[in-house]
Amino acid sequence: MFPTLDTIINRLLGTHIVYSFPTYNAIFYIAIFLAFLWGYFTIRIQESRGSFPPISGKEKIQEPITRAHYLSRLIPAFVFAYFLIGVLIHYEEFIDNSQEWIRSLKGSWTGGLFIALVLFLNLFFKSRKYVRDPNARVPQKVFFSSEVWKVALATVVFGLIGARLFEFIEHLNTIEGDFFHRLFISGGMNFYGAVVFGMVTIAWYVKKLNVNVWRVMDVAGTTMLAAYALGRMACMFSGDGCWGIENPNPQPEWLSFLPEWTWAFDFPHNSINAGVEIPGCSGDYCHVLGTPVFPTPIYESTMTLIALAITLLIQRSLQKVGQVLFVAVFLLGINRLIIERIRINPTYEILNISLTQADMISIGLLIVSISGFLYLQYSSKSLSRAGRA
Repeated sequence: MFPTLDTIINRLLGTHIVYSFPTYNAIFYIAIFLAFLWGYFTIRIQESRGSFPPISGKEKIQEPITRAHYLSRLIPAFVFAYFLIGVLIHYEEFIDNSQEWIRSLKGSWTGGLFIALVLFLNLFFKSRKYVRDPNARVPQKVFFSSEVWKVALATVVFGLIGARLFEFIEHLNTIEGDFFHRLFISGGMNFYGAVVFGMVTIAWYVKKLNVNVWRVMDVAGTTMLAAYALGRMACMFSGDGCWGIENPNPQPEWLSFLPEWTWAFDFPHNSINAGVEIPGCSGDYCHVLGTPVFPTPIYESTMTLIALAITLLIQRSLQKVGQVLFVAVFLLGINRLIIERIRINPTYEILNISLTQADMISIGLLIVSISGFLYLQYSSKSLSRAGRA
């Protein structure tokens, strides 16, 4: 396992650097970034086909960049980069005492100034273009792709809030000690929390922009699957405890073409130090599971990639805008219901049936996806996929 980034870098390059930023977080943020690119370029392609016409009632006029405009952009950028880069550079100190770090207002002056300088140069060259271009004040049509970054930023913020909140609630009965640290600093992420909060944020923001919500939700559906497939690999690489039940059984003959670790894995050097100590190991991550378990993260990533492929293959045959989203949600719910049979999660007794939080949400997603699909199929108000938003 690779609990921190330096373990991956050192393994690949043979170096001995020390940088204990969690691998889980790194892959999680990469998944968010790649999901943004997926969604952005999907929308750009659909705009070129006429599926996303210019935003109604919105035009863009290039205005001269004033001193106030510079300050309103540069100051927030500097503050954000100052704290974020400071945390990345001094991550161990931040984790050891996060509240004291926040109160001390520590950060990275170099990082903050660098980001502010890059933004300043971008604004400066834009202002030069305004001076050179005599047609700069001619109103230009605004397409949704130019607004995607705003939607994405809002979705990430509220998605992260939802992911932390759902994870916190799921393990509420096991939480001990500092609630602030458990809610905001330590612990993992709950994908369903991110989906629920993220989708609501997208719908609200897109409706505010006067863009067809269902067309955007179709893009969000495939983006969600792509992000989840990659995001689950964060659990696999770091060994964060999101594995399955114990599996001491030998690998079946019919699966002999697969590596043995895909059937049962003991997650050596896992990031939560679960299991028994590894003899002769030194460092912070020296534990291995005593009994191998099902490596469910790799199963979920594979199943989600298959779900994504199915969704992309059948989307052209769907008749109504919005149905792509419900197909993606349906397949995600099925996948999770299957995988929960061999996963370790807290259970709740509902009508004498033991269900995990993921089970309950998956059942809800199945009901919503089937109902939504049928509603769009037979509603006279729904838009044909051949129509425009």
